[in-house]
Amino acid sequence: MRLASQPVEVSAGEIPHERMAHAELRATPYVGLHRVECRLSGCRLVLSGKVSSFFLKQVAQSVLLRRFGSGLAIENRLEVIPERDTNVPEWG
Repeated sequence: MRLASQPVEVSAGEIPHERMAHAELRATPYVGLHRVECRLSGCRLVLSGKVSSFFLKQVAQSVLLRRFGSGLAIENRLEVIPERDTNVPEWG
């Protein structure tokens, strides 16, 4: 059994890193991370898509850094688009 703090060895010939990254994000309690796109580009895992807060953007990166350790660089291209709070009046 792998502990969360143990890095994963990554070799250039391995393909399933994108699937592993998606599985890690889906395993979090944050539904907003379940839609994040993960794509392997060389030795970089590129995150893209939209999240509702900078907190979620950081959580996505932290989860994957713990999973892959120093074996992959994480390029976080997530765009933060805050959800509208319907209880707050919109001025303008």
